[in-house]
Amino acid sequence: ALFEAFNLPAQADGGTQRSIPAQSPDPAEPDRQDPGGALLQVFPLVGHRQFRLIAIADGLARQCLAMPRAEYDGLAARFEQALDGQAIDLSSLDTTAARWFNAISACHPMAAKGWVVVAVPGTPTVPWAWIAAMAPLGAASEPWLALQFDSKMRAPAQIRAPSSASILNLNLTSRDALPLANLEASKSEQIFSVNGIPVSIMHGGNLTPSSLLAAMSAPARWIHVIGHGNSSDYGSIYAGLWLPAVIGRPLLVAFPEIAAARLEANLVLLSACGDARSDRKFVGSRLRIAEALRVSGVETVVVSSNAASDSAAAYWTPKFFESALNTQNAAAAAMAARAGLRTTPHFRHPKFWAGIEVYQ
Repeated sequence: ALFEAFNLPAQADGGTQRSIPAQSPDPAEPDRQDPGGALLQVFPLVGHRQFRLIAIADGLARQCLAMPRAEYDGLAARFEQALDGQAIDLSSLDTTAARWFNAISACHPMAAKGWVVVAVPGTPTVPWAWIAAMAPLGAASEPWLALQFDSKMRAPAQIRAPSSASILNLNLTSRDALPLANLEASKSEQIFSVNGIPVSIMHGGNLTPSSLLAAMSAPARWIHVIGHGNSSDYGSIYAGLWLPAVIGRPLLVAFPEIAAARLEANLVLLSACGDARSDRKFVGSRLRIAEALRVSGVETVVVSSNAASDSAAAYWTPKFFESALNTQNAAAAAMAARAGLRTTPHFRHPKFWAGIEVYQ
């Protein structure tokens, strides 16, 4: 475990601290550069009996939080229930999220700028965007947030201006059809067109699994995927995207096919249900669609990790693209999209915005 590897000694205040050698930037690897020293890596770690939250910045590793694992598992389950829209005490979760925010902020002064959270296998997830939103001055002081599947130190999710964009409308034609999928696609198309970026719209009925993956293989392209994901509730290899068929049943483009593809898109925004947060039966073995896309070579993946709202997606996805084109920072754009949802009367509930995550 990371905690034991660093052999962090306990302090009187319950925290831990140890200076470790800072890594020298390699000029050949620009993604290792830390812009202004703003990189704070956060590691959520569960053992057999205890959960620990470790933050690392500027060669300093410090324990921010520690609690019995059973308490953490219960907390993760309550957050998950809230994001699923179940009736639950949100004020209690807000209080918990604020406590976590303060604990992370106290770990290092740079925590005010942004967090890179490492998704650790076997650790049930919590909605980090909800915790980041507890900044005392609201969106004005909210840290940017990015997640990653490995512990390699990277700069925030910088993205290049696209040479072109594609909108893949994979909406099903059955009773599961998304009523606002066409509206979402047209809004994103308008954002790209206004900014002079060539954009194409492809419909799922005209795509095969191979042509779908080919559409995401062009370098320097931004991809907006609208449709239905499939969670890994029945096993990790079943995480994937549903592709509507002109005749017969929809086709599942599953995790192995996506991960094995050579995809070079700069950015994929996945507006689809099914990247679910954490299934209790498969904790530690679940794989996400976002992870498949990252393994395949996509530089930055934006997903709604809980059950996505069709109406909310038509609101936040064009806001994300508009902000991303201005800032060329996916984490900042996702933060702006979440803040936009929180200011509306219809989408204030965390189930609409707290699941919007950036993986790099």
